[in-house]
Amino acid sequence: MQPISEGRFNTLSSSYALLGFDAYANVTAIKVTGQLGISAIDKQGKVTALKLPENSIAPFVNFSPNTARLKLQGPSGLPLFYAVTESGFDMKPPTTALKQGLEIMREYTDDKGAALKSITMGDEITVHIKIRSIDGNIDDVAIVDLLPGGFEPVLQAAASETNSTIAQVGEYSEGEGHASETLSWTSPLGIGGGWQPSYADIREDRVVFYGAVTNTITEFTYKIKATNSGQFVVPPAYAESMYNRLLQARSLPTNLTVGRAGK
Repeated sequence: MQPISEGRFNTLSSSYALLGFDAYANVTAIKVTGQLGISAIDKQGKVTALKLPENSIAPFVNFSPNTARLKLQGPSGLPLFYAVTESGFDMKPPTTALKQGLEIMREYTDDKGAALKSITMGDEITVHIKIRSIDGNIDDVAIVDLLPGGFEPVLQAAASETNSTIAQVGEYSEGEGHASETLSWTSPLGIGGGWQPSYADIREDRVVFYGAVTNTITEFTYKIKATNSGQFVVPPAYAESMYNRLLQARSLPTNLTVGRAGK
């Protein structure tokens, strides 16, 4: 449990946790979990018992964001474990950058490279992301860039060789000859700069890039388009090692104003 409590768990350690839960389910009867109880305690000390679902090996329940403490109860002699999950966005953006084995910076510019704070709806702007590792090279890094509200990535009309990544996935021999099988991935984004991701996942509100990072500052760019007007606070760009969660970085947030055409 120590890697989980320290935030060092990843997909591999999580799979071992699932095996542990399966073993727990085989030795723990439903009647035992029926004796579990959870109470929420607010800042004034008021205790509210939370109703857990019946016939569940690992029951879960929602509790108020105003809860200061949780009290868990169970049969004596049986160790208890719990997990708390939060979802959503920070109410206030961070005021400092995070540099924990990685460093990341982001900037918006026009086609001439000038930094932008305000644009017009329909404009395309360039996103510049600079990243480096602080201690040695790091493989398998995920870079998450949340898009400003009302923006969308600009996709390229046709695939280009400059934005293709070739990964060898297998090799076989036949007689005296040898052949290798390759898998080609072409980015739908027009990614420029000195860093090319091994893969990019384009989602509704963000773009996630995957690749290796060295201790030399490298930069890559892509374009986004303003499809809505308003004043936006853009969340920071974020980077994290996929298999060592202690290695992570966060840029500063950005303010961006989008005006209507002709105004």
